[in-house]
Amino acid sequence: MIDNRDSRGSVPESRNIVIKVEPATVNISPLGFHRYSSEFYDAAKSLETTESYSPVPYYLYCHSLELALKAYLLAKGASKGSLKNKYGHDLEKSLHQAESFGLGNEFPLSSEERAHIALANAHYKKKGFEYFDVSALVSGLKGQRKLPDLEVLDSLIESLLNGIKQTCLEA
Repeated sequence: MIDNRDSRGSVPESRNIVIKVEPATVNISPLGFHRYSSEFYDAAKSLETTESYSPVPYYLYCHSLELALKAYLLAKGASKGSLKNKYGHDLEKSLHQAESFGLGNEFPLSSEERAHIALANAHYKKKGFEYFDVSALVSGLKGQRKLPDLEVLDSLIESLLNGIKQTCLEA
């Protein structure tokens, strides 16, 4: 408890209090990453779909996928530093590394799922779903497939989260 009384024993009406906090490091386990991934996934699923384009569900699904892949990488021994410095927000780099650690044996992806990850990654890794990227909208209007199918991402991420949960628990 902080005592704000002055030398006379009275409490001043306003007084600035400065508290210095030393830098801290928070270690988030693979299971922590899995939990955050699940929360982003649940948020994406809770959105009502509309006929108009919104970047929000794309971002939420992609962020969930990124965190799920990083949960797996951590569980298999990747360093936390490499998650940020080596893989960043690149879904395909993270997927490739996860597969080199054995994800493909536990959770094989179809060519359709890979194609949708590539479409998502083209926008996600450059923060196109966070900052208004008109190219995705314009190409969609022209009938070109430049965005992943949300139903494919939904199914893929749900299966991935279920498939890697035990690995994350055991890490």
